[in-house]
Amino acid sequence: MDKNLPIKFSWGLFCRRSIIDRDTGELSAIDITPALKVQQIQTVRIDSNNSKILINLGKMNVVAFFERVDGSSNKISESLNIEFSQSGFEPKSVKVEVIVESENTSAFINLGFEELTLIVPYTQQSSNHFFEVVYKIQEYQLGKLLLPVNVDFKILEETQNE
Repeated sequence: MDKNLPIKFSWGLFCRRSIIDRDTGELSAIDITPALKVQQIQTVRIDSNNSKILINLGKMNVVAFFERVDGSSNKISESLNIEFSQSGFEPKSVKVEVIVESENTSAFINLGFEELTLIVPYTQQSSNHFFEVVYKIQEYQLGKLLLPVNVDFKILEETQNE
């Protein structure tokens, strides 16, 4: 751990819904999701070239808990770079301010996705994929979360009408 950083990543989770009470700072996480198993039923033409399939996984939240490293009571405000990626794709990133108020020892970052979509290559068998969230200050990685997604395909072949 870099001693110059004022906060540390303690834990994080994926869930379907999360609420952080503004008065108490307490978290309510609903339907915590350590992994997903998706059964995808797909109709394909025998002669078609379906290289990628989009799978809507629905609403998903990512919650991270950060703690103050030192015992000071100063307000901490750090620019946090959050990188999102899924297997086989380049990460996308956003910047968020993580603020630990002077009277608190910790803070939550709560990010919501209305429709989390997994892009997978067409295959006739089960395949494993993942979503990854990496938390950084500048280039220093504080922590990361991984959501494994197993996709089980059920292929319905459609014959070609000539």
